[in-house]
Amino acid sequence: MKKQDKKKKSKQSEGFTLVELLAVLVIMGIIMGITVPSVAQIATTQRAQKYSYHEKIVKQATDAYVDQYRDTFQEEQGSCACYNIPYHLLVDEGLVNEEDVTCTVTEDTDRSVILAYPLDDSGHNFRYEYYLTCTTKEDGTIINKPTQVPSGCCGVNGNFVITDAIIKYNDENGAFYPQSDNNWTKENVYQRFSATNPYMAGIKGYEYSLDGGNSWTLVGGDRFTFSTDMNKRVQVRAVDNDGNHSSVKMYDVRIDKTKPDANFNISGTRNNSEWYSSDVKIGVTGQTDGFGSGVASSSVDIPEIKNETAGTQVTLTVTDKVGNTATKTTTIKVDKTKPTISVNAVQKGTNTEVASGVVSKYDLVITTKATNNPLSGQTIYYCEGDDCDPTTKVTGDLTLTKETVVCFQSKSGANITSDKVCYNANIHKQETIPVNVGTS
Repeated sequence: MKKQDKKKKSKQSEGFTLVELLAVLVIMGIIMGITVPSVAQIATTQRAQKYSYHEKIVKQATDAYVDQYRDTFQEEQGSCACYNIPYHLLVDEGLVNEEDVTCTVTEDTDRSVILAYPLDDSGHNFRYEYYLTCTTKEDGTIINKPTQVPSGCCGVNGNFVITDAIIKYNDENGAFYPQSDNNWTKENVYQRFSATNPYMAGIKGYEYSLDGGNSWTLVGGDRFTFSTDMNKRVQVRAVDNDGNHSSVKMYDVRIDKTKPDANFNISGTRNNSEWYSSDVKIGVTGQTDGFGSGVASSSVDIPEIKNETAGTQVTLTVTDKVGNTATKTTTIKVDKTKPTISVNAVQKGTNTEVASGVVSKYDLVITTKATNNPLSGQTIYYCEGDDCDPTTKVTGDLTLTKETVVCFQSKSGANITSDKVCYNANIHKQETIPVNVGTS
């Protein structure tokens, strides 16, 4: 009896066998395999629920933000396919209260934004896409990590904006270029910009459009200059390195570097291409500005010429409203003097002067000359017959060999004619009667 008890006690003190231990470990592993995934799944589900709830809050906050800046959306409507709204602005403006979840990040690689896509042209109906990097505030566990944010969306007033625009004449040291409805300049227009970009991508440059936003020209840098004639409404926006656009700033640039033009308006009796035979009045007509600034003044330095002149120079000056000036000159010639002539006839061979109508037995040589000297000069013409119109130019002395009437008239360079002077050549030559001498 004592031997059996001793044997029994000895067996109890040996503990579990290896097989028994293995069996216990297998059972515990099975239990852990069931329990741990369930706990992890519960935690994941809880985090997803937290993010889903927070996204609903962000949706409401975005609606409020869009409503707050509705004017901007309406101004940009049609030129922007989508709008980029940085998440942290919703927090900064008190539209989102981060209690359990935070999506406010500062790293360039982990930006949180909401993209708003217009559903119509009203400027306040949008479809949202959320690109939020969010963590729990308790331990910083990431509960949402978005894909790459699409680029090319416009900024909204209140986030990506041009904060400063300096517009001056010629360069940074010039005077400020005033912005008024009728402002024009003949100078270059210099522009420099700066912008605040909440997307933390860095400013790539600035774009401008001269056709209402249909096409854009990128300028590498923060300044550019317009130096040619233009009358345009300029739209400018900043572009960051991710392709996001700021809201648009608009201003007018009106440059007129083209000289104005005008013509002389001359009144007076002008009978050929050079000379006037009356008083002359000179004015200005046909004034046109260069490129739209308008004509400020136009005048001539000599508005009237009353005296005879062989050539007086008149200067026309026209100036536009930005100070471009053009001049023209013309020469005015005035001759009011009526020419006069004298006619003289002598017998050929004897040089005896013969008055008009006096019988002459010999041929007559007619000499004409001007008895005054008009500034424009004069030319003498002749014709044969009592009622003729002198049109043949006298180039020297005329020799008459028979009875006739010759008329002369002089015409000045200003087309003033002299009185007509006629000469009656009464030529009756003595006939020679032949005598026959006979022989006896």
